[in-house]
Amino acid sequence: MKFFKKLLGYPEEETFEDFGKKIESKVKSVDRIKFFKMGSEVDPNAAAEKIKEGIPVVITLEGMENEEANRILAFFSGVVFGINAEVKKISKYVFLFSAVGNFEDGTLDSFYNEFRNKEGK
Repeated sequence: MKFFKKLLGYPEEETFEDFGKKIESKVKSVDRIKFFKMGSEVDPNAAAEKIKEGIPVVITLEGMENEEANRILAFFSGVVFGINAEVKKISKYVFLFSAVGNFEDGTLDSFYNEFRNKEGK
């Protein structure tokens, strides 16, 4: 299992010995989120690589022409489909893309729900 997690880009678990007890430390998914504001100076491939590495990505399409925003959204939808990941709409122009396994610790769901509530949706 560790091989597959490493292959998919998940952080390695650290093990500490504390009075004979095994304690595992794991980076929370929400702490790994990368943010991208799409535009003429931002390469969507950089964000796509992060998603493929198993890193949660939030992109914003705010300020873009509808046609260009739709193309970028279609591109990222293809990326998440290809790696069996998930996309969640945070607001009209903001989306969260992540591997399904990143939702296991609950921190991404909390992040998503917090920002959805701020948008009043």
